[in-house]
Amino acid sequence: MRIVRRCGLGTNRPAMRRGACSSALALVLLLGCAVGANASRASSRVSADRFCTVSRGVATDIVNLTNVMGASSPAKLKAEFADITAAAPALKSSAPAKLKTDVNQVLGFATVLKGDLAAVGWSIIGLAPKLPTLAAQGAKVKPAILALRAYYEGPCKFDV
Repeated sequence: MRIVRRCGLGTNRPAMRRGACSSALALVLLLGCAVGANASRASSRVSADRFCTVSRGVATDIVNLTNVMGASSPAKLKAEFADITAAAPALKSSAPAKLKTDVNQVLGFATVLKGDLAAVGWSIIGLAPKLPTLAAQGAKVKPAILALRAYYEGPCKFDV
């Protein structure tokens, strides 16, 4: 409102002064939009940085969810799933918009797999009766895992 009053818009001042003030007002509005766009990009970058920070400790475990057969011991397997479960809320809340669906799918699969492993005492051999079902679920979630891998290796610069 101050700009409008100072410029004398709506009064009988010379047209040239009104034109200059109108240009100044348009410039202020344009700069405001540019700052808003930069703030939006900065906000996205901060969100991506936060997601990378939250993912740092569990990225490798998440990317290797469909390969639990390589786990060295039940205790290590249990610890990896405990870490993923503990990080899940922060992962969901900090995931960039383009990864939210992928993160939710992967964490859903991790929850199912964790429950099945806990039910058999964290023994890979105990999973044998459930392997066909788990393999099918793993195949469904594989594209989401690959999307997370690409993000971890790209913007996060993780070696996963």
